Amino acid sequence: MDGKWSKKKIDKVIDIISEYIELHDLNSIALKKLHPSRSSKNLRLLVSRIKALAAKKKIKVYQYSIKELEDFYLTEERHNKRTLVEKLVSDYPFLINELEKERAHKNPYHLRMFEAVALGAACFHKQYK
Repeated sequence: MDGKWSKKKIDKVIDIISEYIELHDLNSIALKKLHPSRSSKNLRLLVSRIKALAAKKKIKVYQYSIKELEDFYLTEERHNKRTLVEKLVSDYPFLINELEKERAHKNPYHLRMFEAVALGAACFHKQYK
């Protein structure tokens, strides 16, 4: 699915998400809130399609901004994505290898993976804690 966004690509992503919902009997989806000036029209379309799929399947959607995740996980007055990642690794030590990979790259490569873990954990806490 490399290349530019297209209707076909968005449909494929929705099909994959639908398969995961059925395969794992999911009851919720966690999404990162999109920043209006930092997201494309196609990404906004994809999110709206995911929300429509969730509504159709009666699945709860939880959305968090990075700021909300930082506030949820971190108690220090000043925090950022790096301190969020460090907190995630302290809570989930199996992520240490991914943190080491991240530190080895000049450009943040695995940051999105850490954001996804934070989203999933926040969603879990919202439902079960």
